Amino acid sequence: AEQAYKRVRAKNFRKIISKIFLTSGKSKKSSGNIFYYPAKGYHQIANALAEEVRKIGGKIFLSSEVRQLRFDSDGTASIMFDRYHRNTQNASYKKESMEMHADLVFSTIPVTELCVLMHPVIPDHIQKNCNTIAYRNMVLCFFVLDIDQFTPYDAHYFPEKEYIFSRVSEPKNYSGAPEPHDLTGLCVEIPCSDSDSIWNASDDELCRSVLRDLEKARLPVRMPIKRFFTKRLRNAYPVYTVGFQIALQEVLHFLDTYPRLVTLGRQGLFAHDNTHHTMDVAYCASECVLPEGVFDWLKWKEFRKQFQTHIVED
Repeated sequence: AEQAYKRVRAKNFRKIISKIFLTSGKSKKSSGNIFYYPAKGYHQIANALAEEVRKIGGKIFLSSEVRQLRFDSDGTASIMFDRYHRNTQNASYKKESMEMHADLVFSTIPVTELCVLMHPVIPDHIQKNCNTIAYRNMVLCFFVLDIDQFTPYDAHYFPEKEYIFSRVSEPKNYSGAPEPHDLTGLCVEIPCSDSDSIWNASDDELCRSVLRDLEKARLPVRMPIKRFFTKRLRNAYPVYTVGFQIALQEVLHFLDTYPRLVTLGRQGLFAHDNTHHTMDVAYCASECVLPEGVFDWLKWKEFRKQFQTHIVED
């Protein structure tokens, strides 16, 4: 039920039928839903945000791994992390252990991983609740195709178990930009977990499986494939198991007892949200930071109630 509320805007059968007939054969623009997408891809948004952070004197540590998040008895917060520097001559990495003190810590990592990093160690009953919270990994398979357009649609959804993938999207169609000419790309999303054969499969195996199921779905790839590659994402989606809300609320209430720690984002709030929702959550969090550097928890709790009303846009 929770998943349906997040994913389906039409809340009754009549509205669902009306939506089918009203939007059948129409583009998103004609049905009133407009998506703004950067011409060169989503990374333009991330790069623009990073540029603004650096302009105001902020530092971004890439290729870094948090080892521990410490909260001392006096209320101070410290982050212990390892930063990896790449040696361009032999492709090796040098590890530099670092520590940073913080007035406020904003965490967007999965709540399950956040709890593991915390020191002092979290209580057993909170860890027990964490153990019942699960995320889904994703393997992204990318095809660069020697054709101007594969289909006129931005995305195809496949809820059936007979297909290895759950969604196939054509990023070029999101932006509507004609470039590059005579070339397009497909992003094929395959949900999986750490221990299954998909996560551990080779690129050749994944490519063959995807092409086989695209053929089965009547979306055959008949044009030359210029390039194929994969990206693996851990904890890409929250898994809404029966009764997950109880365990999640216990964990979030526990984390709320730390006045210097704010968990947010899709993984941090275990929310099945769109990117624009996640960015809105971040802006709301920034509005809760008072001039003296204290976090307004009452305001944040009101924002959290609003976040529950987010509906995923497709």
